[in-house]
Amino acid sequence: MEFTVWVFKHAANDQLKLIGPVILSGILRSLDGSSTTEADSSSRDIKVFAYQAIGLLATRMPNLFSNKTDMAIRLFTALRLEEQSLRLTIQEAATALATAYKGASVVILKDLEALLLENSQMEQSEVRFSAVRWATTLYDMKHCPSRYICMLGASDVKLDIREMALTGLNLLNDERESSAIATDSNYPDIVDMPTASIATL
Repeated sequence: MEFTVWVFKHAANDQLKLIGPVILSGILRSLDGSSTTEADSSSRDIKVFAYQAIGLLATRMPNLFSNKTDMAIRLFTALRLEEQSLRLTIQEAATALATAYKGASVVILKDLEALLLENSQMEQSEVRFSAVRWATTLYDMKHCPSRYICMLGASDVKLDIREMALTGLNLLNDERESSAIATDSNYPDIVDMPTASIATL
């Protein structure tokens, strides 16, 4: 699996287009065949390399992921269920995957809204962090559901989540920077906010 990470990092684009989907299929089968409760180091190492490989492939071949939400659902589920020692690696893969969805269709981005709203309120801080990260990465300031996620994150117990959420709302501590950004801010219409909040109930 470590060799797979090396291949995804160094292979030429033409080569990666041919072998990437095939290797990804094998990686997913490996993850599907593993247990979220396995504790031995070899199984954990394999999972670490598997998620690193997914993150690298998402960076280099975004079109492989952006036409469906399967991988997004998989990584957010893994963040909830996998053991603590794996979550940082999965979180990094999820961050890389978010950039792959920047060019996704309106339909896919709409489907992701529900996923992010749900995960923004999960118990695990890594899940909430990734939900806010995706909300600020994929959607602009006028997008109501993603700004609602940032509003939820602004009161999170975790400092890194609060700071990211406040950045997503353009509520920065530096007044000079805030005033400079404010002129370009295009917030959602206030009448749309109740709809976004109702969607989480």
